[in-house]
Amino acid sequence: MLYWISKLSENALKIFSKNLNYYMTVKGKTQTDIINDLDINKSAISSWCNGTRLPRMNKVQLLA
Repeated sequence: MLYWISKLSENALKIFSKNLNYYMTVKGKTQTDIINDLDINKSAISSWCNGTRLPRMNKVQLLA
């Protein structure tokens, strides 16, 4: 059971990271732009883009 949950989480990380990077490219935004515009921590945006962590929902709303 834990393996299945782990794989599900791993897939969510990859999907979010892929989508975030895609929309950043489409909108011509860099990590620095997001850091400055939305007052998001540098390590947080980096980990989201690299697919190592997921943001909290309030940060997802800021990104939208």
